[in-house]
Amino acid sequence: MQKVKIVTDSTCDLPDKIVEELAIIVVPLKVFMDDATFTAGIDLTAEEFYDKMPFLRDTPSTTPPSPALFFEAYEDAASEAETIVSIHISRRMSFTI
Repeated sequence: MQKVKIVTDSTCDLPDKIVEELAIIVVPLKVFMDDATFTAGIDLTAEEFYDKMPFLRDTPSTTPPSPALFFEAYEDAASEAETIVSIHISRRMSFTI
């Protein structure tokens, strides 16, 4: 069993290699771009996000993950480690917290 497990959200923008190497659990936000909805890190990479930016009519927005997704992430983390460190975007910048 690991001693520490890290849980974060997709605003962290960590490289995939780091997420994989450290087995970080990333809970994805929903991203709204004009008429399309994406799940960050699932069907929209950071590179794709920035590639789309110049062509958008409106400013992109996000919605936080559901409490159920966080609950699942913390359950997974607790089953793998003794301690959970949860790092997230500031509450002044997002409703994620």
